[in-house]
Amino acid sequence: MIDPQARPKPYLRLMALVALMDSYDYLMVMKSVRVADLKAHLSEHLRSVRRGHPIAVMDRDTPIAEILPLRAGPGSLPVRQPKPGAGKPKDFRLPEPLALRGDVVTLLLADRRER
Repeated sequence: MIDPQARPKPYLRLMALVALMDSYDYLMVMKSVRVADLKAHLSEHLRSVRRGHPIAVMDRDTPIAEILPLRAGPGSLPVRQPKPGAGKPKDFRLPEPLALRGDVVTLLLADRRER
């Protein structure tokens, strides 16, 4: 057997890295979640993403989306405070509803048939 003290230092660093990867490799694999499970446990999955664990969303056995933690930095979403004197959302009135001729469901079905 080879004396560990006699090994060259790069070899020891490599062995330490392999041991670390062996111990924590489960953290490097993206967790996959089916759509129904994501809907049923959304808060739990979002807490996991917030801790830095990305999630792959699966529809049956096909990956359809990835949920990644938001990284602070130049690519992150800016959060701005409203300007002084800006109105509250409740102070704004919605526009008047459109006067449509016909049933909305009928219009929607006709639009879908055209596609």
